[in-house]
Amino acid sequence: MAAVGRDAARLNLRLAVEQNKGDLPMCRGHWILGAHLLVIKDEFAAREQFEESARFAERAESVAEVWLARGFAALARWLDSPGDERTLTEIRDHLSRLEGLDHGAEFRKQILTAARVFGAELPPV
Repeated sequence: MAAVGRDAARLNLRLAVEQNKGDLPMCRGHWILGAHLLVIKDEFAAREQFEESARFAERAESVAEVWLARGFAALARWLDSPGDERTLTEIRDHLSRLEGLDHGAEFRKQILTAARVFGAELPPV
């Protein structure tokens, strides 16, 4: 079933490209694909998708989605190398940058929930 979702995420992204949907749909398409790649524990590929999502979010001037994508990219790094202090500092920074932004509280919860779902042992942030 995960493969079906991943294929749908790839199709969504391909259609966004083919139909020139713009920066925000591209941002979200990359983010969705990154999330599906986390599910199969391909942290490197997931991180690449989240970083691409952040680039499109910057172009769309969607600040909260920039920090959401960067937070997930850092989480993917943490899952690949748990205990890395630099990555933990990045996660904390990204979470703090979401504070006070539209949708920031919800995006913070998404990052922290994903960390728990994927078994990331994050020290209190």
